[in-house]
Amino acid sequence: MKNRTVRAALSLVLALVFVFSSAKTTYALWKVRSDTTNEITISAVQGQIIEEAQANAVVSPGTEVKHTASFKNTGPEDIAVRVKVETSWGSVIDGKFTPDSALAADNIIVDYTANAGSWLAKDGYYYYKGVLKPQELTPSLFASYRLGEETGNAYEGKQAKINVRLECVQAAGDGLSLWGITWAQLGVSYAPVERPLNTQTVTFHSPEQGFGFGSGGLFSSFSALLPGESYGEIMELKNAYSQTASFYLHAEEAPRTSAANQALLDQLLKEYAVLSLLTESGTVIYQGPIWGGQTADGSSEYFLGNFAPGQSGKLYVGLSLDKAVDNRYKNAIAQVRWVFSASGEGTEPPSTYPPPTMTSTTTQTQTSTRLPSSFWPTMPTTRTTRTTQTTATTQKPSSYWPTDSTSASVKPTWPSDPPKSTVPPKTGGSAENTALWACVMILSGLALAAVLVYPKYERRRAK
Repeated sequence: MKNRTVRAALSLVLALVFVFSSAKTTYALWKVRSDTTNEITISAVQGQIIEEAQANAVVSPGTEVKHTASFKNTGPEDIAVRVKVETSWGSVIDGKFTPDSALAADNIIVDYTANAGSWLAKDGYYYYKGVLKPQELTPSLFASYRLGEETGNAYEGKQAKINVRLECVQAAGDGLSLWGITWAQLGVSYAPVERPLNTQTVTFHSPEQGFGFGSGGLFSSFSALLPGESYGEIMELKNAYSQTASFYLHAEEAPRTSAANQALLDQLLKEYAVLSLLTESGTVIYQGPIWGGQTADGSSEYFLGNFAPGQSGKLYVGLSLDKAVDNRYKNAIAQVRWVFSASGEGTEPPSTYPPPTMTSTTTQTQTSTRLPSSFWPTMPTTRTTRTTQTTATTQKPSSYWPTDSTSASVKPTWPSDPPKSTVPPKTGGSAENTALWACVMILSGLALAAVLVYPKYERRRAK
């Protein structure tokens, strides 16, 4: 009788455990990721001196010699131009011009009158009074030169040299501040063309399929960037899954095919390229370097919100290039892997996870366009210049970069707010499951107590 009683009690325990544990099964929190890779490219400014002159001319005092110098924008961006002209006397020794400091050069008289209205003489430079667009050419700075009548025998056999140095700076991003001059001083009204604020769609389909990205790839506006400028896109997030999911974003280093300029590219993405994520209401989710940055709570993943089934929301994604970026970075290409993650709970576990990489590489070049700056940091810059010397030949191009940026309080206008939550959901099972398992544990304890106490009760009754 006692054995039958024990077996019955144990059967009851197992039956209760089976019934309650099979009533409903919820698996642990799932999390999946998908990624897409795009290129961030840095633009450049470049110019060229175009000269027409008589080669190896023998000049007598008072004789005028035709000599012109114009300047061409050979780069992809709008530029400002300034030119420095220096004259000297010297001799050519072994094919190299050696200046003679004992001979004054003020008797080399350059005629700047032909196009004087196109140039502003200031602080030893001639500033072109206009914006030079790609492939445009300035009027000639001067038309000719001559030797003064006072030129004596000490100059006989010497060579006169007119050295022309071209400097260019980007017109956008307040590049003129590098030279301590403004567009107003040049009599120019300049407003850079703004890039369109494109909208890119990111859709979460399911734990099995992961995220899907638009055909054009993400962040195609992040190309042909200029120092001190900011660029942006609207990213629309959609949850096409049947359950609520939490979305996250972070950036990773993409595989590199070459180690060239690796230190520069690392510095670019970890320091000089500033990423900003804002909600539709203007709340800053993240602002910091593309790589290695953390949110206020120390997370390296940027929480984008909780999205109910069918819910969508828009974010502003901005990128600014710091003013410290100089000529070393021109035409640089940096690849960034953007990683999107989704997490949530479900009654069925994902049977097949998405492939580890969903890559969409986009390379675009847009010229002379920008978005207004908003909240970007300021840093000092390093100047690098090239000196172009000439006598009567066409010279190599010269390029230059800007320093300062204009900050304008510009905020996107949003049609509606995305999910308000700014804290990721807590992990763990549902409240329903917790209650069920509590019942199982209580009933199991009662059954076990019955198994242990009942035999003692039977023995006492038998006595």
